[in-house]
Amino acid sequence: RWLFYTLAALFLLIAIITHPLVIPVVVFVIIFMVLVKELDISSKKGMVVVAFSIVACFFKYFLSKSNWYDGDKLNQLSSQSLSSWLAFMERPAAKTFLPELLFHHWSALIVIILVVALLIRRRLYLMLGWVVGFSLLYMIAISMIIFDYTRFYTESQWMAVAVFISLPLLYLLKEVPKATLNKATVLIFGLWLVNMIAPYERFKNRYEWQMSILDKMEEQEIDKMVLSDVPEDVLKTLIMPWGLPVESLILSAATYNRPMTIVVNQPERIKDDKKVFLSCFEEIQIDQLNQRYFPLDTTKGYLNVAYKAFVGR
Repeated sequence: RWLFYTLAALFLLIAIITHPLVIPVVVFVIIFMVLVKELDISSKKGMVVVAFSIVACFFKYFLSKSNWYDGDKLNQLSSQSLSSWLAFMERPAAKTFLPELLFHHWSALIVIILVVALLIRRRLYLMLGWVVGFSLLYMIAISMIIFDYTRFYTESQWMAVAVFISLPLLYLLKEVPKATLNKATVLIFGLWLVNMIAPYERFKNRYEWQMSILDKMEEQEIDKMVLSDVPEDVLKTLIMPWGLPVESLILSAATYNRPMTIVVNQPERIKDDKKVFLSCFEEIQIDQLNQRYFPLDTTKGYLNVAYKAFVGR
């Protein structure tokens, strides 16, 4: 039993440290377990679980505060005035939440309908209030963090909602008639297969663009390149081009005999040091990369080329 508890605590700690958005998930799950009487916070075991979770969450909070990316998001939350919080519906993420749910996330809508119907049928109004209230609070908090709505990015912030709406359904699964459950499962999987068509096209276009650039780099024996003046239509294809340095490094190492890396529209990042790899948000010494897979050339620096000139070569 001690091995089980040790591994459970380790996995919980890893989950929380992985991303700050796991903190609200942990809070939701603990309160949910208390409501369904699966966790007795008056018992020694319950107190240890809650205390460990709180300490782990605070540990991650302070780690995130010292991180430039997570720290900026946390500062945005703490610096908002009361009037800003009350006007959360003016935020792009809040405005698009329901339309996105209705028009793009039908499978989530099915789960929500099932959960609400089950909780009302069982007269579990406190649990219903917790699920709806916590989901609303989470939605408001995310809306206060995201200033510019980008569906690709914003959807990643809604992932925690999947836990909020699914956990009650999993707990009450025996209450769902088997025929209803089978139909709902088939419908959800079917909807997701339909939903994959448009994202597949976007992924395919992005992948093919990246491969066309890497093919040219391979032909011209270019290892490290900054593409400048990349047009807006190409940036829309790339969606979030900041990931290209690492993506191109992995893709080229898997496809060609040598690794290559691409940076888009950031010529100011070019260093005199030829032994530096310009990663997504930082500069890394090439010798610190795994040389078995990513032995980038250290004899040449980054080549800065205008996009149209490079494509027209």
